[in-house]
Amino acid sequence: MDFNSLQTPKNVTYILGVTKWFWMPRPDGSIVRAVAVTSSQGTIWVAAYALLLILIFVAIAQILKDVIISLFPLRGNGNRYAMLVGYYNANDPISIMMIAVSYCWKCIVHIKGDGLWDIDWGTFWLGISLVAFSIALLLANAVGGLLVPGNLRLGHIARVSPDSIFYPDASTNTPHEIWQRFKGPACARAAADLVQARIALKDKYYFSSPVFTDGEKPTFSFNYSYMISGYEFGFQRAPGLHYTVNGSCETEYNWISNSTRFYDIYDVWNSSISVPVVEEYAALPYAEFVSPAYSETESNQHIRKYAIIPHTVGRRSPSPNTQDPWYITEPEVNIPDMHHVKAGRPALSCQQGDTWEFRGQKVMSVSDLQDLSRTAGLKLASFYSEKLLIWELAAPAPLGVGQSLGYSALASALQLVVSSSTINLTTTSIQDDIERIILTTLIYTRGLIQSTALAAEESRRGLSNALEKDGKVPDEYADFVLSSPDIATMSVKVLLITPAVCTLLWVFIAVRGQFMFADTGGQIKNDSYRARYIQRTIAFSCVQLYRFLDEELSGERRWAGRLSFTPYVRDVSAKYNRRYSDFEVVPASARISSHSFPSPSLSPSPRLSRTTVGEGYTTIPSHPDLHNPDVNTGETTKPLVTPFARPALVPLHQRSSSSPASYDMRKSVTTVTTTPSVSFSANIRRPTSDYIQCEDRFELAMTRHWRPSLKASDDVRWSQVQRE
Repeated sequence: MDFNSLQTPKNVTYILGVTKWFWMPRPDGSIVRAVAVTSSQGTIWVAAYALLLILIFVAIAQILKDVIISLFPLRGNGNRYAMLVGYYNANDPISIMMIAVSYCWKCIVHIKGDGLWDIDWGTFWLGISLVAFSIALLLANAVGGLLVPGNLRLGHIARVSPDSIFYPDASTNTPHEIWQRFKGPACARAAADLVQARIALKDKYYFSSPVFTDGEKPTFSFNYSYMISGYEFGFQRAPGLHYTVNGSCETEYNWISNSTRFYDIYDVWNSSISVPVVEEYAALPYAEFVSPAYSETESNQHIRKYAIIPHTVGRRSPSPNTQDPWYITEPEVNIPDMHHVKAGRPALSCQQGDTWEFRGQKVMSVSDLQDLSRTAGLKLASFYSEKLLIWELAAPAPLGVGQSLGYSALASALQLVVSSSTINLTTTSIQDDIERIILTTLIYTRGLIQSTALAAEESRRGLSNALEKDGKVPDEYADFVLSSPDIATMSVKVLLITPAVCTLLWVFIAVRGQFMFADTGGQIKNDSYRARYIQRTIAFSCVQLYRFLDEELSGERRWAGRLSFTPYVRDVSAKYNRRYSDFEVVPASARISSHSFPSPSLSPSPRLSRTTVGEGYTTIPSHPDLHNPDVNTGETTKPLVTPFARPALVPLHQRSSSSPASYDMRKSVTTVTTTPSVSFSANIRRPTSDYIQCEDRFELAMTRHWRPSLKASDDVRWSQVQRE
């Protein structure tokens, strides 16, 4: 199946579909469950499973992230907290690496301890471990991206549909029809490109170094062997079957019983064969292939004999050959500078032994192949083991192939110059002839089973099919596979395991929270791994961090789903509209000064009316029209108060004094009661200091008080924004 793949005729059909499983043979003799689809469908399947692979690695990364979150040692180190929060909210290994490398650099260069420069080695090595973990994820993803598609798509073979299989019935069809339509063309295809075959099949055959002897009667001897596996035959369930051939040939002068001026007479196994000496000088060199007649008791013997009678006598050449048994020349009497092959060329006596082996069990004849089914568990359709292989291989295969090749059997036939009826006999050799025959036999035998599906529809017309039973080829006879570039073969194992693993991982991720919150009957310990996982995976998620900040700034317990990964605001009434404010912008990061501002009243008000609500606040229309005369354009640059925390560029506030911090109360008018026993109040006691606002330095802060344009006269440049 790795050489001489012929173009599949249009009448060949395959058994295709993801539900049509079959056993795919492998070169190592193993079989795997596979399905065959069209190439276009195979491309879609590979793309879909590439997406599944991505989901698998995302799930694995998520599970490993949960483990790291639970085990990561924080030890009260703020940099570790920040690095862990960044790691948990990063979406890909590259982002994790950038965060970890950044903190590693800061741990070496920017860290101080007790006012002195110091290196936080513990945090540094934790960052390095995150970098190594990210690199491992990238490598695993890359390797998986190569392995899964590679293991999913196994090749381009499929099981042949029974309707496409045909082998002529010798009992009802004439030998001439069988040779003309089937065996002759098959042998011609096998001999089409032997140069390529020598390279592609160099490990499948062995030719010994020939032994020549010179003299009046030069001799030649030659040994050969080749092996064909069940995989090369195409058997889907028996790729481990091995068919081994060992043979030898040597010249035999004793078979020449008489030589006359016109004929060489050969007496071979009680058969008299005449070879013309003069009449065929202009014809192509060829050979006759004969075998002895075997009795019924001798038909199963291991060693079988055959002979090759050359028809090379009289062929003319402008150059002499002085040592080859089949092409030795003598000068032409009537034509100067011309030579011809001498009469009395020896026949080639050959013998061959075949063995069939499977799982250590061996039989010495193809007729005993059924014994391997009983002793070694060989699974082979009965038609092939009981009929086809016996019809083709009971006699030595070179015998039938040589007869089918006819005038193209010998390599020297390809060198005849038709215009002059001459051959350059200096370059011809009996060795080239026998190697051509054996190599063609090897290729023909390898494709013997698959060729039953390669016969064109025109070749079958009017002939009966030996495989048919009751007008139909049984499904069990479709016991082999064919290769085609239009087919994609996929592994059933990968098709099933990949989505199963993906589903299990994501189901585990979906239900892991329920396992974590399951009541085990014990006390909750904040330092347990389970508690760490619950605390960190929930509290360090970016959504929960935003919830914490918003409730800190608003002073309201207005979020639901507080122990989930997706908290949400249940109340979205009009009281949370954005409003103009007369207060200056105060960042959330600044401490409350001694000049505290009154908290705004968040009572509901109409969305589309411009009404004063509370002291110093004005409702903003949902879609303000700046060209509307009712809209005061000056108010568009006023500070705003928003219902939820949001980022904004605000002037940097610096502490103006180093006086000891005092305490004051920042009160909010809103107190939300969730249950009769639990209340949440915005009454927060904070340390205070006096802060002054910078004129040319700004910072990015989370705040509820912000100015869209800072000030109308401000010209803020990015260089003025504080980086740290």
